Amino acid sequence: MRGSGEIFGTRQSGLPEFQVADIIEDFPILEEARKVASYISSIEGWQEDPEWRMIALHLEKKEHLD
Repeated sequence: MRGSGEIFGTRQSGLPEFQVADIIEDFPILEEARKVASYISSIEGWQEDPEWRMIALHLEKKEHLD
């Protein structure tokens, strides 16, 4: 399987190097993300608000993929 490669073309094999969250180290940012998601979803009609529309579209697309 070919990977995504590098900008200078020195490597392009295997799987891409994704970082995985560390639940202990990353807890503060994960907790903040949870709070923001909770806040957004508490706004009536948030899915139609231009500020949040891209998030709504992403979630709609994800629902169809599950």
